[in-house]
Amino acid sequence: MSSEVTVTAILNVKPEKIDKHHIHLTTSHTKSFLAESLDHIRANEPYILSFRVLEVPPSEDGKRQIILWERYENQAALEKHWSSLKYQEMMSEMQAEDLLVEGPMILQANVLDEVMRD
Repeated sequence: MSSEVTVTAILNVKPEKIDKHHIHLTTSHTKSFLAESLDHIRANEPYILSFRVLEVPPSEDGKRQIILWERYENQAALEKHWSSLKYQEMMSEMQAEDLLVEGPMILQANVLDEVMRD
C-alpha cells in the first residue's frame, strides 16, 4: 500500500458566478487566482504529485461544480499544503468573492493501487 494521499474537493459554484456561456468563472480575478495558485504549486510544492482543476458540465437545473483533484506524497505533505499561505489565500478569496453555494465538500483517501500511463 502506498503512503500517497488524495483529496477531492467539490466546489458547488453559484450560478451567477458562471459566465453567459456556462463555461468559466465570471471573475477574471478568480480565474487568474486559480492559475497563480497552480503556478505556485509547480514552483514551490514539489510534494504535490498532481493537482487538477476540473469543470463539470452544467446539470439540467443549472448547477455547476468545479472539482479539485489533488495527490500528495503523504499525509504530512497534505498538511503542509493546507497550512501554506497560498492555500489560506485561496480559501479567503473564495469566501470574499462569495463563489460557493456552500463550503467545499472535501474527501480524503489513501491510494491503495492505481494504473497510470503517460
